[in-house]
Amino acid sequence: MDNNKRGVLCIAAGHPYYGKMAAALAATIRAADKDLNIHLAWADMALAHMEPAEKKLFTSMAEMPPECYQNKEGENEWIKAKMHIYQLSPYQETLFLDCDVLWLRGSPAQYMEEVKAHDITFPNHGTEETMWAKRDEIIKNYGPGKYYSIHSELIYFKKGEKAKLWFTTALDIYENLKVKHTVFAGAIPDELPFSIAGALTQTYPHQEKYRPIFWGKVDKGFKQIYEIAQKYWAVSMGGNNSSNFEILIYNILSKAAYYKLNIDKPYLWKQKRTFLPERKKI
Repeated sequence: MDNNKRGVLCIAAGHPYYGKMAAALAATIRAADKDLNIHLAWADMALAHMEPAEKKLFTSMAEMPPECYQNKEGENEWIKAKMHIYQLSPYQETLFLDCDVLWLRGSPAQYMEEVKAHDITFPNHGTEETMWAKRDEIIKNYGPGKYYSIHSELIYFKKGEKAKLWFTTALDIYENLKVKHTVFAGAIPDELPFSIAGALTQTYPHQEKYRPIFWGKVDKGFKQIYEIAQKYWAVSMGGNNSSNFEILIYNILSKAAYYKLNIDKPYLWKQKRTFLPERKKI
């Protein structure tokens, strides 16, 4: 595929530290691949602390319109922006990554080559468990189906009817959710409408229990970064509180990328619960 039609999408919204996280992600990508497109969709104060050299890591940037992150009452729900990933991406083939991810092995372009036979895929824990809401209540309101326990820190998709339907269905579910849910960052966790939309549109990951990204809260037993890199493409800092080992990994990778790119002041990890009131619990 034409490289100009392929790229990475990242979202940074709200607190300036999210912009710094996005810069650290871009640095780890750029250290491995100087040519890959990286687009940043941002909002509010996300760029306030970003240095000029960090902004240059991105091929392009665009401010998100308020409808991407505001609820019906006009309140900011930053997590809602993920419902708009399809329209926010300028690419025909997109690898979306959460901004609290750092790339670890090779280039995202290599990863995209590995999964390019599929229209869409995402990490998951299979269908045995349900996140964020009770399974029986989901089935009661949306019917039987394959409800995947989705992890949305990575979503690969190609522009087309299949992916578009999944995202538009998820947005509709988000705005009209029929089940009680765990509150995440003051809003509806995006993975719940994505899971329900998957069942309704029969949009599933290409592999059961697919885990391309290291997440320290479930991936135990690793002691060295090179061991993690043998199995995973990237590392995620999902959650409001990270372990000392996760923080050590993050800071080593961020420093190494900034050093390679000759950029000063690498972003070092800050626990989300220390600067985000809505993330005190989850």
